[in-house]
Amino acid sequence: MVGMSRAVLVPLDYHAVSIAALVVRGETVPLRAEVEAAVAAGVSPVELREAVLVASLFSGFPRALTAFLTLNEVLGEVPEEADAEGAGRAGSRERGEALFRQIHGPNAPPQIATLATLPAAFTHGIYVEAYGRILAREGLSLKLREMVAVSCLVALDLPRTLRAHLLASLRLGASSTELTEVVERAGEIVARDVEPLVAMVRLAARSPSIKK
Repeated sequence: MVGMSRAVLVPLDYHAVSIAALVVRGETVPLRAEVEAAVAAGVSPVELREAVLVASLFSGFPRALTAFLTLNEVLGEVPEEADAEGAGRAGSRERGEALFRQIHGPNAPPQIATLATLPAAFTHGIYVEAYGRILAREGLSLKLREMVAVSCLVALDLPRTLRAHLLASLRLGASSTELTEVVERAGEIVARDVEPLVAMVRLAARSPSIKK
C-alpha cells in the first residue's frame, strides 16, 4: 500500500490521507509502514499526530488508541506544541459553531438543523470537541483536515456524510483533482470500487455552494 504514484497530492497530503484510511481500517502493520514512509518523505511528527487526531473523530477510540500507540512506537512521544490555538483556547461551543459555519458555509444551516434533532450531549461533543478542539488546532490546514475526513469517510463507506465533507474541502481550496486522488487512495486501501465516489467528486465540484 505504500509507494502508489502521486498525481497532484504533495507528500504531506498523500501520507496524511493514507494514514487516515489506515487508522479507520484498524490494521497496525500497514499503518506503521505508511508512517515510516511519511517520515522518510519529510512529514513531521506533529503533522502525523494531527492527521491521526482528525482520523480519531471517525475511527472510534479503540482504533484511534491503537493508531497513536503505533505512532509513538515509530516516532516516540510527540510534544504538544500544536495545541496553543486548539485545546487551550478553542474548547468553547461558540468557537466550535463558528468554525462549523466557516467550514460548511451555505451548507451549514441545514446541517445545524439536523444536528439539533440529535441528543444534546452528542451535538455538544461535535461542536466543542470535534470542531472547537480538534479541527481548530494548529499543525494542519483546514483544507487538509477536511481531505483527511474525506479519506476516512471513503474507508467507512458513508456517502451521505462524505458529500458534506467533499463540499467543505472544495470550499477550503481543494481541487477536484486532489479529491479524486484522495478518494482513489482511500479506496485502494480498503479495496473499494471508487467509480461512484469519483462521480460524486465531479458533481460536488459543480455545486454553487462551494463558492466562498
